[in-house]
Amino acid sequence: MGLKALPCRALAGLGLAALLVAGMFACNELDRDYSTNPNLRLGFSTDTLAFDTVFTTVGSATRELMIYNRNSNALLIQSIRLVDGGPAGFRINVDGRSGNSFSDIRIAGNDSLYVFVEVTAHPVRDNFPALVEDKLEFVVNNVQQYVVLQAYGQDVRLLKGGCFLRQDTLWTPARPYLIYDSVVVDSGATLNIEPGAVFYMHDKAKWIINGTLAAVGTLDKPILFRGDRLDNLLIDLPFDHIPGLWDGL
Repeated sequence: MGLKALPCRALAGLGLAALLVAGMFACNELDRDYSTNPNLRLGFSTDTLAFDTVFTTVGSATRELMIYNRNSNALLIQSIRLVDGGPAGFRINVDGRSGNSFSDIRIAGNDSLYVFVEVTAHPVRDNFPALVEDKLEFVVNNVQQYVVLQAYGQDVRLLKGGCFLRQDTLWTPARPYLIYDSVVVDSGATLNIEPGAVFYMHDKAKWIINGTLAAVGTLDKPILFRGDRLDNLLIDLPFDHIPGLWDGL
């Protein structure tokens, strides 16, 4: 008994199925097509990702780290992890995922990958900034590479929800002030500010003086009013040079 001819539609269906299966095998082969040469290394945009001074308990701006595979072959990053595991306050995002550690991340030849880093420094219980440090560890073909993460945590006197001064008050320069909303000096009240005091103003924060503000700095100890963004908008353009970041006095 001879074989019956299959309809054209059936043949087309078989052909499509064969292509899909072949494609799946090709993808699997592509996923495994990375070099196991231990001499190949990753490249990084920097060996130390340093943040400007960050206010404790207040999250930092996001910084980015570029990972480069400058080799012609794809590499499998076996793991990316925070060595300290998170207690230092650093957080990372790799390929759109947040966490403290990641595994089996493929990076194609002559390609790159973003890692985004943030930090929330814990209180240092001091009037001076304290170093906060961790490391990012990258393992490729059982070889470790490291990028240092650094920030300086600064304790501040955080004023949120509006600060209303209805009686005479003295503010000292022991720690900087971080003002999120407004400072209002009521009529009949006087706010005395000692030389050397520093005030960081959050977006749209303002001073409203209905009473008296006595703030006289010196050449050696000026009184500083500025925005709270200590990082850069662009590489050569600090936020501090941009007007209108707070509503004024």
